[in-house]
Amino acid sequence: MFDYDAKFDPDILKKSVPKDLVESLIRKWEPNVDVLSIRELSGGYSNSNFFFEGYHGKQVLRIFHKPIHQLKIEVAILKHIQSSELAPQVRFMSQMEGVNFCIVDFIEGQLLSEAWLGLKLSTLEKILIDVGKKLQQVHSFKFKQAGFFGPMLDIENKFEGGAGTGFFNYIIVSLNSDLVRERLGHNLCQKTLKYVCSHEMAFSAVNSQCHLIHSDFNTKNILICPEKAQVNAILDWEFAHSGTPLVEFANFLRFENETTVDVRALLRKGYGEDNELFCHDWRRTGSLLDIASMCGFLNRETLMPRSLNTVREVLLRTVG
Repeated sequence: MFDYDAKFDPDILKKSVPKDLVESLIRKWEPNVDVLSIRELSGGYSNSNFFFEGYHGKQVLRIFHKPIHQLKIEVAILKHIQSSELAPQVRFMSQMEGVNFCIVDFIEGQLLSEAWLGLKLSTLEKILIDVGKKLQQVHSFKFKQAGFFGPMLDIENKFEGGAGTGFFNYIIVSLNSDLVRERLGHNLCQKTLKYVCSHEMAFSAVNSQCHLIHSDFNTKNILICPEKAQVNAILDWEFAHSGTPLVEFANFLRFENETTVDVRALLRKGYGEDNELFCHDWRRTGSLLDIASMCGFLNRETLMPRSLNTVREVLLRTVG
């Protein structure tokens, strides 16, 4: 539930970032800034984050190890939701010497993944209720279509047929590919394919939903304040898209069997138990949609053993 590093390998192997490069990137924003301190922050599978303190107070330098196109999308999303105070405010974005980066405000707190085991039960329950509240705020942002964003928050890659059918089609194509069949094995691949096809209607039932979806909503990307038992910010928006909120619940509840805390009930309490999203089979639909996330891992150019083992475990638990 809380230790994602034990379940998934990094998206790409991050290179060490020299301190002088970090300082140079910061000074591209403020040429004469006197950097008081620099330290690398934990987290980030496809980016490197550095805390620093200067004229403007505490900031974070966020270096992307992906094309600037992805950085522009995340920055656009952060600006779009900045009035909600759900995420850090962006101060600067640029490129230098082939490095794509932005600077955002530093927000105090602990990652929920790191704090979970040390929290009192009453505190954890209050935090999980607030997680549900913040998630509902995220989903209050709506768009005209479902799909992946472009740098102007237009839908650059539309989900043909809608949010659910787009995921269904992606899963079918993936499970029929030679790469996925080789990695997953014929038996599990066929079993998953049969299960997904038998529940096609569940995918189409969410086709009309076009909400802002964080798409990597888990304990590693939630910053909390244990003393106030609240969520301070949601981090790492680089995979965000427009679609069905059930994707978020499926992601967050993927390993709910590993804790005795009734995470599902607490999230629903914060989100709104009477929300129409929670139809009688919402959890099963979420698990079906989560198969697309597993296919995302299986389609990677390089798939490490830790991630592959987790994917197989999730699929076996889902399809029975």
